[in-house]
Amino acid sequence: MTIGQASFRPEIIFFENDQKKSHGTLKRFLTFLKVKRVPGPIRFAFIDELGPMIPNLSLRENISLDSIPSTVSSDKEFSLEDYLERRGNEPLTKLYNNIKLVEDFPSEVDSQTLKIASLIKGLLQDGQYLFLENPERFLDKENLKLFTEALLLQLKQKKQTLLLKSSSPAIWAPHVTQWIKESTCPETGRIHMNHMKKGTSSAPQQNDRATVLPLKQKEGPVSTPAASSHEDQQAENNSEPKAA
Repeated sequence: MTIGQASFRPEIIFFENDQKKSHGTLKRFLTFLKVKRVPGPIRFAFIDELGPMIPNLSLRENISLDSIPSTVSSDKEFSLEDYLERRGNEPLTKLYNNIKLVEDFPSEVDSQTLKIASLIKGLLQDGQYLFLENPERFLDKENLKLFTEALLLQLKQKKQTLLLKSSSPAIWAPHVTQWIKESTCPETGRIHMNHMKKGTSSAPQQNDRATVLPLKQKEGPVSTPAASSHEDQQAENNSEPKAA
């Protein structure tokens, strides 16, 4: 790791949610960036908690699809393993090596293997932002440790910003730089995102800032995510203009 990488601390924004029903994790992340006036198009990778894959492609093909630069994949001698080595992310390579049968189809592997493949695919994206929804789900202790190490190194290497929603905040608390607590006003239907102090996952203090979002709000152009749930993607297609 270079000196620049060692000194750079990535922004990790954790979203807490006290709503009984989610309005769509992907849409909420994009709306948050829109309100923050992040200029579009937004380049991002999104990995939802189920880690969906294309069923008629092997795990290797799923990971490689849309994740490998065309200048690399056009090389006849290309292999996913070689590309992982070139990335210089040793924990990510170890995580990949924990997939014993990379030529299997998604329907032939267990939930943990499927989730590992999905997470690796997301980390191979070089977008400005990384969106994660319950990344720890289905992972055992060993694989969660490897993924966390790979994730933190990836964020430093690529200077990415992470937007994270998880049901297990204690896992991510040591790394979070900003907490966002989300609630819906029963009278107006507006979404309130309260910016809480670092190191706390409890209710915001009085001096914490609150961002109020309309329940229905259109976002600007965004790039295509690496992976997304059907519900989130359908919402995007219905309410968002496509990226140029």
